[in-house]
Amino acid sequence: MNLRFLPFLLGLAILAACVETDIAVPSFPGMVAFFGATEAQVQLTMSLNFLGFCLAGLIHGPLSESFGRRRVMLVGSFIFLVGAIGSATAGSINTLIAWRFFQGTGAAAACVVVFAMVADVYSGEKASRLISMLNASLTAAMAAAPMLGGYLADSYGWRSAYTFVAVLCSICTVLLIAFLPETRAVEEREPFDVRLIAKDYWRLLTSRSFMALTMVPVLLCAGYFAYVAGAVFFYVNYLEVPLREFTFHQGTVIAMFSIVSFVSGRINQAVGASNAVLGGTAFTLLGGAGLLVLALADVRLAVAFTSVMSLFAIGVALCFGATFAASMEIHPDIRGAASSMNMALRLVFIAATIWAVGAWSDGTFLPSATLILTSALASLLMVVPVFLYKETRALLV
Repeated sequence: MNLRFLPFLLGLAILAACVETDIAVPSFPGMVAFFGATEAQVQLTMSLNFLGFCLAGLIHGPLSESFGRRRVMLVGSFIFLVGAIGSATAGSINTLIAWRFFQGTGAAAACVVVFAMVADVYSGEKASRLISMLNASLTAAMAAAPMLGGYLADSYGWRSAYTFVAVLCSICTVLLIAFLPETRAVEEREPFDVRLIAKDYWRLLTSRSFMALTMVPVLLCAGYFAYVAGAVFFYVNYLEVPLREFTFHQGTVIAMFSIVSFVSGRINQAVGASNAVLGGTAFTLLGGAGLLVLALADVRLAVAFTSVMSLFAIGVALCFGATFAASMEIHPDIRGAASSMNMALRLVFIAATIWAVGAWSDGTFLPSATLILTSALASLLMVVPVFLYKETRALLV
């Protein structure tokens, strides 16, 4: 097995899936105008995309346990490509929503199987470092995505963002076909059995240690997407920030997450993973509370919201790598199912949060700020048992 280029291939495999959300956000006002749709309808293109991720993600992991990681990755990449093409050519808002759901079912394969492949090949500190580096690389691209998306939307219209994703997915699919190795040996594979899958998921859902570690990044990611879903309308319509300028604000938040993710391995070594998680929790609480204060005070300064949201993003980065890597070590015999469950829970909470932002939208940042602070407080409730359970505490070293 040639693993030399595996980190690059894994990063590329989930690049399009991660970029497609942020690159399309600056196009939301254009979609509202083009389709004559409401803000809530346009936000459904994001929330139902995540719902597709969630539902398909529940089976991609177990399928990869039975039929191999490579095969599932390739099929998922092809479905993702078809969905991207459909999204770029949609003629109505309902058709776009449907294609975005379909696109999510394919993109989920990469987001689930990539982390199972990392767990197949690496463990402990190496796995945590690679996950952090993948996050850093991906979020660096995501930081550039809003700026690129803003330029594309401003210059060529909303379809151009989805066209870019389709081209990127085409390149990814070709390279995966040519170079992606199989990391799950034939003798390790298990027959595809729905009853066994249900048993594995029940085992995970009833595992206090797994759920405590998993829910920390799940809740914080939901809080981050409360910002993503509501920021473009708030900055552009309420604060009257030009679209291209907004992309720099969003890019700044993502860049802060990227930078901290990139150095999180060194931070963990210097202060310990447990202290990094505690520090990250403090940052998310500070950021969430600060955003709510700004929203309640009706502050009209864009840089204030961007700066405080950056604190929240730093906290997410400090917590994410260590807790996610540790969660994959709780039940190493069912890593595929664990990766699927982790992704599914994350996307359920993200989809629900985005729906809530759209349903509660009043033009201000209050709905998003309230949900962001709520996610930070809920994450704190999960951090407490992480340090109480001997098994989870031992993994955060």
